[in-house]
Amino acid sequence: MMEMMQGKMMGANGAVMSETDASMTSAAAVTTMAASMMEVTQNAEPGVGFVQALIAQRNGSVALAEAVLQYGADDQVKSWANEVLAAAPADIARWQDWLDSQPN
Repeated sequence: MMEMMQGKMMGANGAVMSETDASMTSAAAVTTMAASMMEVTQNAEPGVGFVQALIAQRNGSVALAEAVLQYGADDQVKSWANEVLAAAPADIARWQDWLDSQPN
């Protein structure tokens, strides 16, 4: 996990890295995704919590895929990012439809 410290990012191994737009965008996506997933784990019904976590994870993967397309250089990784972006709307819609059908 990366920690922010005065304009630098510290990697899990303790190495200090320069802050770049790419790293800031990726770190923000992961932080948002993790926070969303922690919120949904509070649900008493495991199935509902699981589907809410799937949606949070997919939204996070969309943000990361967008960062790859904006800042990435590897064509294979960009191809995977495009696959994530293509699949995400249908995945999120079917999971949200299921959640909407559940009793409060």
